[in-house]
Amino acid sequence: MVLFNSCETQLLDDHIKELKRVLKPGHKRLNWNSLGISDYITRCDQALSKFESLVNQVQKNAKDINSRLMLLERTVLFKRYHPKLGSGLPDSKEYFEHLTRCSRKETETLVRKYRAIGPLLTKMEGLVVHTNSGRSPKLHPYYAYWENLIYDGLTQMVTRNLRSFLTKLQSKQPLFQVETILSAPEIVLNPSAGEIFKITLQTVRDSVESTKQFVRWMHGTCVETPPQHAEGEDEPVMFSFFSDISHNSTVIELVQNISKTVQNTLGSLNKFLSRWKRYRVLWKLDKATMVEKFAAKNPSCIEYDEKLQFYSNLANEVVNQPMSKDIDFVRLQLEPLAFTVQANARAWVKELGRLLNESAKQNLMSLKMEMENLSNDLKRAPDTLEDLKFVLRVIASIRDMSLDVELRIKDIVERYRTLLVYEIEVPEAELELSNSITQMWEDLFLQSKWVDASLVSVKMKFTEITQDQVTVFAADLTQLQEKFIECGPSSVGNDLDQGVELLKQFKEEFMKFERERQELANAEKLFGIPITSYPVLMNMEQELKGLEQIFSIYERQKAARDEWSNTLWANLDVNVLSDGIDGFTKELKRLPRQVKALPICHILEEKMKEFKESIPLFSDLKNEALRERHWKKLMELTGMKFDLNPETFTLQNMFAMELHRFSDVIADITGSATKELSIEKGINEVSETWGTMKFTVSKYMKGTQERGFVIGAVDEILQILDDNAMNLQSMSASRFVGPFLETVNKWEKSLSHIGEVVEVWMVVQRKWMYLESIFIGGDIRSQLPEEARKFDEIDKTFKKIMNETAKNSKVLDSCHAAGRLETMQSLVNGLEKCQKSLNDYLDSKRNAFPRFFFISDDELLSILGSHDPTCVQEHMIKMFDNISSLRFQSGSSNETVATAMISGEGEVMQFRQAIATEGRVEDWMTNVLNEMRRTNRLITKEAIYKYCDNIERVDWMLSYQGMVVLAGNQVWWTWEVEDVFQKVKKGDKMGMKNYARKMHKQIDELVVKIRSNLSQNDRKKFNTVLIIEVHARDIIDRFVRDRYRALDLDLGLDRDRSNQGIVSSIVQLV
Repeated sequence: MVLFNSCETQLLDDHIKELKRVLKPGHKRLNWNSLGISDYITRCDQALSKFESLVNQVQKNAKDINSRLMLLERTVLFKRYHPKLGSGLPDSKEYFEHLTRCSRKETETLVRKYRAIGPLLTKMEGLVVHTNSGRSPKLHPYYAYWENLIYDGLTQMVTRNLRSFLTKLQSKQPLFQVETILSAPEIVLNPSAGEIFKITLQTVRDSVESTKQFVRWMHGTCVETPPQHAEGEDEPVMFSFFSDISHNSTVIELVQNISKTVQNTLGSLNKFLSRWKRYRVLWKLDKATMVEKFAAKNPSCIEYDEKLQFYSNLANEVVNQPMSKDIDFVRLQLEPLAFTVQANARAWVKELGRLLNESAKQNLMSLKMEMENLSNDLKRAPDTLEDLKFVLRVIASIRDMSLDVELRIKDIVERYRTLLVYEIEVPEAELELSNSITQMWEDLFLQSKWVDASLVSVKMKFTEITQDQVTVFAADLTQLQEKFIECGPSSVGNDLDQGVELLKQFKEEFMKFERERQELANAEKLFGIPITSYPVLMNMEQELKGLEQIFSIYERQKAARDEWSNTLWANLDVNVLSDGIDGFTKELKRLPRQVKALPICHILEEKMKEFKESIPLFSDLKNEALRERHWKKLMELTGMKFDLNPETFTLQNMFAMELHRFSDVIADITGSATKELSIEKGINEVSETWGTMKFTVSKYMKGTQERGFVIGAVDEILQILDDNAMNLQSMSASRFVGPFLETVNKWEKSLSHIGEVVEVWMVVQRKWMYLESIFIGGDIRSQLPEEARKFDEIDKTFKKIMNETAKNSKVLDSCHAAGRLETMQSLVNGLEKCQKSLNDYLDSKRNAFPRFFFISDDELLSILGSHDPTCVQEHMIKMFDNISSLRFQSGSSNETVATAMISGEGEVMQFRQAIATEGRVEDWMTNVLNEMRRTNRLITKEAIYKYCDNIERVDWMLSYQGMVVLAGNQVWWTWEVEDVFQKVKKGDKMGMKNYARKMHKQIDELVVKIRSNLSQNDRKKFNTVLIIEVHARDIIDRFVRDRYRALDLDLGLDRDRSNQGIVSSIVQLV
């Protein structure tokens, strides 16, 4: 039994008890000599055999279950992949399918073994409790024990396999291989990194989810839980160990580590593949487009060779790299990628070779055609001068082009050699032609020399004819020069339009002479005669070119002016004119020095200068300040007439005026117009300001009652009024105010009137708001009936004005209403009379009760205007020193009476006689004041009388107010000191010392009381008494120390000083 665990002990508890029951007689009653010892031994043997058999069965079943659990823990889900003989690593899909297949197979085996555990426990149930339900309450703990072991076994299996898989991933040994392919424009894995990550985690997830097949037992049983229908789920839910295992922290951590490891490896793969991005130029760029752009630059053979060599090297470089790369647990197969990249590089070589072939063929055929044409031209018979010239020109061309042709032949040969080097297919006919082109050129060159030698006699004949033609041409050229000087474009003066026409005529004639000169020069060259120069023709050419530049600028600026002249005056942009003429002027100044020296250039420059000088005048006349009166004045002073209609008035009218002649007149008119415009704007601003200026009108509320309307703050209105008034004064003083003088004077009077009205209006409003609350209702109307009647009339008039203002709050309309100023002035006078009568009335009340002088008029009016006696409460502290309020109660006849006064600290002094608060307030307040004095005197007298009379002194202090206690204490201390001096005088030597001990005892009692629980006011009262008594004790101690024997002057002085301290303390307390 020592080998039993707690669950087995609990399982066999009844059988153990039965065994103990059988064995118990031998422990208690029986011995070896007892009569029933043999029967006892037989029963014991049977019981022990039965128990041993049961234990053996239980342990055997337990051992069987344990062996299944051990198998469960040690199961390998991620089995090693064994490749077939001669094959390499599997691809990722094949590898993970292998893992999934093995995991599924192992899981099915484990599930079968797991499902056999329930029947074993049911068998144990039959042995132990003789039932086979699998639900025995007796075995509840035993079921739970094995279910926990199963959970631990599954957890160990999952964590062990995940840890093993993680170790494989981190072992730097490849588990499977992945191809790399080119999916332009990117290099990607096949399968992709995302798919690898997904399938890896799916395999891990499948290993954890394999625990879903291990169905949990129902609570307290070893029977699998049937599928349950959960709310919100379409299919039945199986309760398995998955939910607990998937939330295990170790499992979660392992899954996260696997995920991070896979992500890091995939990152390393992508980082490695990024090295291949240096080849992306092969597939990222469009070959056709890039090659066509390259060919459009007409590159040389060397440039073609550099390109071809670059792409060929790339193709060789790619295939020479390793075709596999092991990165962590993945082997990259680079062969598909390498072959694709190599194919792209070879495609570039092929495309470039095609273009090189086309260019070489084109050059070859072009050169062949030229040579054939030249050969045919040499065969032409020199029967006439023109034929001779033609043949001689052909011979000269062949001689001149010799070096160029040789270079072209070398380039063609080199291009075809390059094509052969890079193994680019070339038609055989082209190769043969490229090899024979050199011989063709040499044959042509020899033919030209032979023809040239055969034409010597013919050239002599035509040389004399050419020399005669040169003499005639020189005479004609001299006549052209004279005509150009006398009648050429430079002779037109200011008429530049005529110069343009003459320039065209002379250019045509000059071109005719130039063509004839060229023909003569060619003939001289062909016949070997020195070429004749014509300085006159060269000078004329230079001057014509200069004149062409000048007249070109003139024509363009004339066209621009014609375009500007069609612009409506209303749409004029002066910057366009200025920038345009500046551009032409700069262009004229950039001409060569010899061109600018021509007279016609100075004339054009002067004309553009005049136009530029008139542009600022356009700007002045464009000024918005100009009105019709100014334009009329301008027409009058200049003598020019034009229509001012904005739809027809264009710049052509202004150009015709030649404004530069009237610059002073225009400046004077525009200056005056600008000043007048500023005045006009100022007047318009004043008009707009006061046309929209409004009073801020708001409802005047007294509590919740609406009492009419009032005007808000007018500070801003008055500020604007002052500013505008100053501006108007400045305008009226200006010499340009003429057209607006009447308007300025009108606004000056208007603003002055507004200022007066607003000033009086605000005075009326302030007085009305002050008196309105006084005269509307309350006791004042009955006291001042005549003034109340007058105020009613004023109130009616003011409210009428304010109602009109609320409907139309414009300042201008409100202040210029008929009779508004006079009405306001009469209201001011009436309100001042009402206020004077009110002040006289308030002075009479203050004379009746002088303490009303301590409060303001408004506070006094609030008291006088109310029938409620309690209205004096908020003003008591001002009228009386440290009396915060009175206590009001209802009397026997329901009248209100004042029964007590209350200090600022909350102390209450009950009046000995209640005071009725009826009649005029000054009368019953006078009665309250008299009662305050009487009650204070009586209470103080009573307190002095009852001092320490059958009551402790501290309790006596608690019975009275602070001021009474202080006065009583001081009276008694004075009397006691005088009494002690009398005793000392009569011979009582210990009298003063005894009184000093009494004083110390009283102070000690005060200190003890202060330390007890007191109200704030009582504590303050005892503190004050303690301060005074400490001072009094010090006086007595000094008497004892100095041995005073009688009353003398020093005692009187000390008493005075003591009294002063007491009085100040009493004042503070009250």
